[in-house]
Amino acid sequence: VAALFGLTPAEARVFEQIAAGRTVEETSDVLNIGRSTVRTHLLRLFEKTGVRRQVELVQLAASLASPMAGVALL
Repeated sequence: VAALFGLTPAEARVFEQIAAGRTVEETSDVLNIGRSTVRTHLLRLFEKTGVRRQVELVQLAASLASPMAGVALL
Protein backbone atom coordinates (compact mmCIF):
# COMPACT_ATOMS: atom_id res chain seq x y z
CA VAL A 1 0.00 0.00 0.00
CA ALA A 2 2.82 2.38 0.87
CA ALA A 3 4.47 1.90 -2.52
CA LEU A 4 1.16 2.01 -4.38
CA PHE A 5 0.23 5.43 -2.99
CA GLY A 6 3.70 6.81 -2.20
CA LEU A 7 3.13 6.86 1.55
CA THR A 8 5.81 7.77 4.03
CA PRO A 9 6.52 5.22 6.77
CA ALA A 10 4.58 7.34 9.26
CA GLU A 11 1.60 7.65 6.91
CA ALA A 12 1.67 3.90 6.32
CA ARG A 13 1.54 3.24 10.08
CA VAL A 14 -1.47 5.54 10.44
CA PHE A 15 -3.12 3.94 7.40
CA GLU A 16 -2.67 0.51 8.96
CA GLN A 17 -4.28 1.59 12.23
CA ILE A 18 -7.22 3.38 10.60
CA ALA A 19 -7.74 0.47 8.20
CA ALA A 20 -7.96 -1.80 11.24
CA GLY A 21 -10.90 0.29 12.43
CA ARG A 22 -9.14 2.37 15.05
CA THR A 23 -10.19 5.95 15.74
CA VAL A 24 -7.87 8.96 15.67
CA GLU A 25 -7.65 8.78 19.45
CA GLU A 26 -6.86 5.05 19.47
CA THR A 27 -4.30 5.47 16.69
CA SER A 28 -2.68 8.27 18.64
CA ASP A 29 -2.39 6.06 21.71
CA VAL A 30 -1.16 2.98 19.84
CA LEU A 31 1.48 4.87 17.88
CA ASN A 32 2.35 7.19 20.77
CA ILE A 33 1.90 10.33 18.68
CA GLY A 34 -0.33 13.36 19.09
CA ARG A 35 -3.89 13.41 17.85
CA SER A 36 -3.10 16.43 15.68
CA THR A 37 -0.24 14.45 14.11
CA VAL A 38 -2.63 11.60 13.30
CA ARG A 39 -5.06 14.10 11.75
CA THR A 40 -2.26 15.63 9.67
CA HIS A 41 -1.28 12.19 8.39
CA LEU A 42 -4.93 11.43 7.66
CA LEU A 43 -5.24 14.57 5.53
CA ARG A 44 -2.18 13.52 3.55
CA LEU A 45 -3.57 10.00 3.21
CA PHE A 46 -6.82 11.43 1.85
CA GLU A 47 -4.87 13.45 -0.73
CA LYS A 48 -2.66 10.56 -1.79
CA THR A 49 -5.41 7.95 -1.98
CA GLY A 50 -8.13 10.19 -3.42
CA VAL A 51 -10.64 9.63 -0.62
CA ARG A 52 -12.40 12.30 1.42
CA ARG A 53 -13.39 10.55 4.64
CA GLN A 54 -12.02 8.08 7.12
CA VAL A 55 -14.68 5.49 6.29
CA GLU A 56 -13.66 5.66 2.63
CA LEU A 57 -10.06 4.98 3.65
CA VAL A 58 -11.21 1.87 5.52
CA GLN A 59 -13.22 0.77 2.47
CA LEU A 60 -10.21 1.33 0.24
CA ALA A 61 -8.04 -0.77 2.53
CA ALA A 62 -10.62 -3.56 2.49
CA SER A 63 -10.76 -3.48 -1.30
CA LEU A 64 -6.96 -3.86 -1.46
CA ALA A 65 -6.96 -6.89 0.84
CA SER A 66 -5.86 -10.14 -0.70
CA PRO A 67 -8.78 -12.02 -2.26
CA MET A 68 -7.43 -15.15 -0.55
CA ALA A 69 -7.43 -13.59 2.93
CA GLY A 70 -9.64 -15.56 5.25
CA VAL A 71 -10.09 -18.44 2.82
CA ALA A 72 -9.34 -21.83 4.33
CA LEU A 73 -7.00 -23.92 2.27
CA LEU A 74 -7.96 -27.56 1.87
